[in-house]
Amino acid sequence: MRAAKEGGTVRNTLVRGLVALVVWWGAAQGVAARAEEYPASRLPGQVGVVVARALEQRVTYTATEATLGEILRDIGALTGADLLAMAPASERKVSIAVSDVSLREFLEDVAVLFGYKWRAGGSILLLSPPTAQDLPRLDTSSPGPPDEKVLETMRSLATSFTPEQLEAVAAGGLPFSALSAEQQTLVAWYVDNEGLTSGTWPDGAPLLVPNSAWRITRVVTDPAGVYVIDLDSGRVTREGFVPLRVFTSVVADLRPEGEEGATPIYEVTGED
Repeated sequence: MRAAKEGGTVRNTLVRGLVALVVWWGAAQGVAARAEEYPASRLPGQVGVVVARALEQRVTYTATEATLGEILRDIGALTGADLLAMAPASERKVSIAVSDVSLREFLEDVAVLFGYKWRAGGSILLLSPPTAQDLPRLDTSSPGPPDEKVLETMRSLATSFTPEQLEAVAAGGLPFSALSAEQQTLVAWYVDNEGLTSGTWPDGAPLLVPNSAWRITRVVTDPAGVYVIDLDSGRVTREGFVPLRVFTSVVADLRPEGEEGATPIYEVTGED
């Protein structure tokens, strides 16, 4: 959203709420790493008799550089369940080695690896991406505070960082805990008023993004009047659900009219 103050010599332009809601599915580096980072994707609660029997069977299997589709066909033949995966996961080449694990454990690890979800139909288990109904949601319906208030808040915050804090931003991000009490108040006010602190999980349970989760990953200050703050919530997780991560970028442009081409002269960005 952009808003301009009419009839003055200061443009007071604000771009706010450039919010990216990121849900985590796709390629991963390894089952163990994903299992630590994200909660396990559960199997369907209701399955047919054939699938229920297959899930309790023990599996010993090794494959090198085989597609996931090929691996699932092999293991399905061993256990009696029809195991399928949607593209692109089905075409991904992986190497696995499992020994005497239940099919249930194996399939849960596969779901975590790809960030997908198993769905049941008859004797078939299908590995597929989450649908919109499976994803957490933020309550961003609030119109938020007046633009002028956000402009002043962002300017106050952007100009308040110490050299040590800016070094932390550049090193990967400044955590909420490293902010002063006044800075914490400003960040908390912004994320709360922009509707970035609460929402719902797919089952209707409340989702909360605690103030302590936020991290400042970019700061731009320009004496002419441009201030930019990027905030990252980190991963918000709940066992059995797709995790959520929120990125928001706020640009407060207070340059006088006619200086639109000026370039911000001080920028600190952290690599995630």
